[in-house]
Amino acid sequence: MKGFNRRQFLGAGLGAAALFGLPGRLLAASDQKRTLRVGYVGSTTVPTGPSGWALHQGITQKHLEPLGFDNINTYVFVNGPELNEALLSGALDVGTYGDTPAMVCYAMSQASRLLSIDAVGMNAWLVTPKNGVSSVAELKGKVVATPLGSYMHRYLIGTLHEAGILRDTKIVALPARDSEAALARGDIAAYAAQSELGPTLLSNGYPLIDQATDHPHLRGCTVTVASEKLLKQVPHFSEAWLAARRESVAQITADWPAYFSFHAQASKYSQAAIEATYTGNEFQLEPLSPVGLELLSGSKQFLLEQRLIRRDFDISEWKV
Repeated sequence: MKGFNRRQFLGAGLGAAALFGLPGRLLAASDQKRTLRVGYVGSTTVPTGPSGWALHQGITQKHLEPLGFDNINTYVFVNGPELNEALLSGALDVGTYGDTPAMVCYAMSQASRLLSIDAVGMNAWLVTPKNGVSSVAELKGKVVATPLGSYMHRYLIGTLHEAGILRDTKIVALPARDSEAALARGDIAAYAAQSELGPTLLSNGYPLIDQATDHPHLRGCTVTVASEKLLKQVPHFSEAWLAARRESVAQITADWPAYFSFHAQASKYSQAAIEATYTGNEFQLEPLSPVGLELLSGSKQFLLEQRLIRRDFDISEWKV
C-alpha cells in the first residue's frame, strides 16, 4: 500500500502506453482504414456500461463503419491516472472512466473532450473490517484505503473533510483486488469501494459505515472522452459515437436482465452484486443530462477547493 500524495492524484502516469504496448497511430497502414483504440478502467474482461454494451452488440461498429473504422481495440487499465497517461501520450483515442481522473486530465492538458456521461450518480461504499469502527468519526487517526485518483477517492476525501478528520486520517492506495484481504487482516480501518465490489464486500459480512448516496453531491459519474486529435481527424466521430450510445441505452433500459447477464459474464462479481449496483437511473438516454452535468460541476468545484486541480474551467468548454 502506498500513501496518498497530490502528484499521484493529479495523474502521474506509469508509462501506460509502453506498459500495455498500445499502438501509437490512429490510421492503419493498409487501405487507410481506421483502428479505434478504446481504453477503460475496471476489472472486467471487456468494457461494460452503455459503451461496453454497444461494442458487445455491434452497435458501435455499425455506426463507425461509414467513417472508415474497420477495427476497434480495447485496453483495460487499473486506474484513471494510467488511462490518462495513455491518452496524453496519443496511445488512445477514446477513454471511458471515472469523472474525477477525466477532469484532472482536462484541467492539465485540454487534450480530450467530453463525449458523454455514461453513468450518472454512481455510489461508493465505505466498509470496515468485521468488528471494526462503527462510524466515520472513529476513523480519526487511522488508515483508510481506496484506488487513488478515482471517484471513490474524491468521495473518501469529501466524507472525511465533512467529518472534520481529513487531516488526521491517512489515505493509502489500494487496488480493488487487494481490498478484502486487507480488511480481513485489519491492515486498514476502512475501504472506499466502487460499484460491484461494495455490494460484494457487504455480502461477505464487512460492515458499511457510510456511502456516497448519503452525500448526493459526492456521488460519481462515469464519462467517455475523445482525444482532440481523433475529433480533428474524424469530424463526424462524435455524432456517430453518440448515436451508438443512444441505441445502446435504449436497449439496456428496455431489457435490464440481459444487460445484467452480460455484465456478470464480463466480471468476476456475481450478478446479484451488479444488480445491487444499478438502480435503473444511472444510464440516461441524454448523453449530457442535467443531473449529470450538475454532479460534474460539483465534482470540479470540490477538486478546485481541495487544490487537486489548479485550473478552473467551464464544463461547457470541456464537452464536444
